[in-house]
Amino acid sequence: MAYSVRGKYTNQEKYSTRRANQLLDLTAIQAKDSLYIEEQAQKAIDKAAKAKKKSERFGLFRKIASPFTGFIGDALLGLADAAYSDRLRDKAISGINQSPVVYYGDAAANADRRVKEATKQLTKGMKFGDKAIDVTKDIGINQALDTIKKSKAFADFKKDFDADFDVLKKEGLGEGRLLDLTKGGTNFYLKEMKKFFKNPSDYLEAVKLYQDRNNPNRLLLQFLQSQEDK
Repeated sequence: MAYSVRGKYTNQEKYSTRRANQLLDLTAIQAKDSLYIEEQAQKAIDKAAKAKKKSERFGLFRKIASPFTGFIGDALLGLADAAYSDRLRDKAISGINQSPVVYYGDAAANADRRVKEATKQLTKGMKFGDKAIDVTKDIGINQALDTIKKSKAFADFKKDFDADFDVLKKEGLGEGRLLDLTKGGTNFYLKEMKKFFKNPSDYLEAVKLYQDRNNPNRLLLQFLQSQEDK
C-alpha cells in the first residue's frame, strides 16, 4: 500500500484540533470554577454584612424604645435583641459549597476557610453571650444588683456569708479563707444575675412577694384563704 502524506497530515491535524479543544474545555472549566468560587465567596460575605446591619438596626430600635418600655421592657427587648443577633450570626457564618468545583478543588477549600473566618469577623459581637453583656450594661446592671439584694436568696446567702466572715475575723486570712469567701460571693451574684436576666418579671415578682411577706393585710388574706380551703 502506498504511503499517504496527506493521510498522516490529516490525522495530525485531527489530533491537534482535539488537543486544542481539550485545552479550551479545560480553560473554560477553570474559568467557570474561578467565577463560581468568587461569586460564592461574595455571597457569603454579603450575607454576613447584611446580618450585621439587621442586628444593628434591632439594637438601635431597642435603644430608641428604651425610654418608653420601663425596666422590664428593657430587659425583655434586650434578651430578644441578643437572641435575634445570635440567630442571625449562626446563619451568616458560612463558607462556600465546594461540590460544583471541578478543577480548582484546593483553591475552593482555601476560599472556604478564608470566607468562614471573614464571616466570623464580620459578625463579631453578635454572639448571644457578647450581646447579653451589652444588654446588661445598657439596662443598668446596678438596678439588677439592687433587686437581688432584696431577694430571699440574698438573705439566705448573707447569713452564711456573715458566719464565714466571723470565722475569718477570728482565725485570720490563712488557708485561703478570704479567697474562698470572695469567690463564694462572686459565684452567688453571677448565678442570681443569670436568673434575673433570664426572666426579670418573674424575679421581680418573687422579690416583691418576699419583701411583702410580713405585711399584715397580706397575712390576713393568707389566713382567710387557708380557712376557706379547710
